[in-house]
Amino acid sequence: MLESFSTKATLTKIHAKHGKMLTKQNYTELLNKQSVSEVAEYLKKNTRYSDILANIDTHTIHRGLLETLIRRKNFDTYVELCKFQHLDRIPFYNYEVIREEVDQILSCILHINANKSDDYISTLPGYLISHASFDMLALAKSRSFKDLLKVIRHTDYYNVLKDVTPDENGQVNYLRCEVLLRTQFYKKMFELIDKDFDGNVAKELKRSVSIQIDMINFINSYRLKAFFNADVGTIKQNMFPFYGRISKKQMFAYYEASGKEEMLDMFKKTIYARQLDEIDPDIVEHNMFEIRYKAARVSLKNAQTAPVALFSFIYLCDIEAMNIICIIEGIRYKSPPSFIEKLLII
Repeated sequence: MLESFSTKATLTKIHAKHGKMLTKQNYTELLNKQSVSEVAEYLKKNTRYSDILANIDTHTIHRGLLETLIRRKNFDTYVELCKFQHLDRIPFYNYEVIREEVDQILSCILHINANKSDDYISTLPGYLISHASFDMLALAKSRSFKDLLKVIRHTDYYNVLKDVTPDENGQVNYLRCEVLLRTQFYKKMFELIDKDFDGNVAKELKRSVSIQIDMINFINSYRLKAFFNADVGTIKQNMFPFYGRISKKQMFAYYEASGKEEMLDMFKKTIYARQLDEIDPDIVEHNMFEIRYKAARVSLKNAQTAPVALFSFIYLCDIEAMNIICIIEGIRYKSPPSFIEKLLII
């Protein structure tokens, strides 16, 4: 296995960075800001985002730029940690780049379907260009699904999407593409874990990944059942074929439930539901994020190795970014702080 040398220094560095993440007090103070500029100024002066915002005029910053900088900070942190003890030489540690690539391919498909391909370039994360396995700028120039396939022709993504056929209007089945791409991503994750690690390291990583998949499968099947009254066949077709603490048999039982109420009742009996005081039918997705967040915090706290700590820490960074963006959006729409606070994962 490649993870044969000591990475304790990286583990220590990850815990130190975790200690600089936003606290409940930080969130309370952010919730009381009145504008995007005030949020940016607070982040610049009081948080780990100070370096990425150092040369930014917070008085004129656009919401979109602030959100991009927050995501870039997390990606830069990931790259820094991977390079610290040359972990980036181990294939597993490229997982975040792969995830970002998948997100960008899907974003490009959304823009193509909406006939807004010209707008995609404005959302393209520039920080990913030098890390991606394909030409990101060429992707941004894609005006059709055929163009997109040409860009990814020499990657694994091409084999995943090559048989997807646009309809007569050039529209691509986005949900199908997402399932195919993310299934490939998780398959790749499990393959890399088996290749690069063994023992408890592999076991813990697989457990963390499986929790994510369980939550995604549950919320996606719940959506299909609750909002589209999808039949069992449609639900199964659009789920990831991996199972963690919820077995395949249990998951299929959810898919076959008569409705969303029965689905939730069944979920309340799982080991995951015990982590929540209650499951609110109106914010089920929020509840699933809470479960993943709590699992990641416990995993990071108990982590004895760099790969387990890194995977959990980067997920917590993603949640922090989601929280900040939620606050920004809430301020934009003049939502009461008490309402925004209920949407945060803390």
